[in-house]
Amino acid sequence: MKANICDMIRSSQTETKYGADVIIVEGIFVLYSKQLIDLMDMKLFVDEEDDIRLARRCTYLCTILITLHTLIYIYICSKERYC
Repeated sequence: MKANICDMIRSSQTETKYGADVIIVEGIFVLYSKQLIDLMDMKLFVDEEDDIRLARRCTYLCTILITLHTLIYIYICSKERYC
């Protein structure tokens, strides 16, 4: 299925790509779909300790919060003087 990222719409046209010997698919729900699982020749599940997962998630979320805080200041708070 083709998607126009700029307009956020999907087209009913499909485009088949050939030539890849290995395709890596990752994500939290990648093993949820039976159709996708049936297409895979090999499946690998990497598990890690809960505390490591939590630490990585916290680092990721802190980065997002810092970025959001900066953007809010730049685009919203700094414009207060115009009100």
